[in-house]
Amino acid sequence: SKVQVVFMVGFLGYAILAFVSVGEYYVVQNLRYWFGSILFILLFKVIPPPKIDIYRYILRIGCYIYILEALLINTYISSENIHYLTSDLGHIFFGFYERPVGFTSNPGTTSVFLIVLSFLIEVIEKRRASISDMFLVITAVVLSVSATAVLMLFIYFIFRFVAFSTGGFITATVKTLAASIIILFSLFSLLSFGDKIENNQKYSLEYVNKIVLLKYDTIKDKTDLSFFGSQVDSGVAQTSGDFGLFILIVVMGGIGFIIYFLMLSSFWNADYRFLLPLLLLLIGSLHYPSAFSPAGHVLMALIIYGEGKIKVKLG
Repeated sequence: SKVQVVFMVGFLGYAILAFVSVGEYYVVQNLRYWFGSILFILLFKVIPPPKIDIYRYILRIGCYIYILEALLINTYISSENIHYLTSDLGHIFFGFYERPVGFTSNPGTTSVFLIVLSFLIEVIEKRRASISDMFLVITAVVLSVSATAVLMLFIYFIFRFVAFSTGGFITATVKTLAASIIILFSLFSLLSFGDKIENNQKYSLEYVNKIVLLKYDTIKDKTDLSFFGSQVDSGVAQTSGDFGLFILIVVMGGIGFIIYFLMLSSFWNADYRFLLPLLLLLIGSLHYPSAFSPAGHVLMALIIYGEGKIKVKLG
């Protein structure tokens, strides 16, 4: 459309100016990382995405691979033979368990991808996932030992209740509120219980509070946001971090952040119910940048544009 062309030209102008002002290749790396989903959206305009059955197979294979990795690195194979360990990802939890990182090289990001993909499949098919598929997703989340993954799982339960709630507006609202209270109370109870477990670094209210305060301090202390972002004087590619959406603003600048969401909005071609998987993916990017990993790029593109190609009509 004309609007899409205008935003694409704006993005190209921004990209060229950013590269010229810095003159280093790492700017291209930043653009590829933070705007990668746009490339897949354009690809889907030329090559339609696969049928829904492929999504389901990808979900199951992703869960099986993650579960298998957890079993192998805690039994017969050293994790160093599978992935590179860092001081953060290589922790031993509960005194004996080493968590897998998965196909995105991050436990939280891998779990967020599996959760959002499961929800996307449900929205496309207009029905809840099978018990076996839900068991696989929950098992992967538990094995990830990721507070982000657990929080996302509970938010997912609330969102899927909203998506499949029946009855009139008032009835559906009452049901959703009641379910949300029960789900959130269960989450609070789980995290409260986690405070009492020895060697538990993740599943606790103390850890969640620590992360929230860290994000608050990051926003409060960041006062030097610029037009092209910190990439102008960083000297290196900035394609990681633990505050995904805010890092997008910091690295690509305020104008880059605006262009990103304007471009996604211009390509939106889905039913309103697809807003829930989109919101779930964005929430999952508040900690680690889940929407900006290679897997996240494809998932974002499928949510924004894929539904239009799949030709699924929702009731």
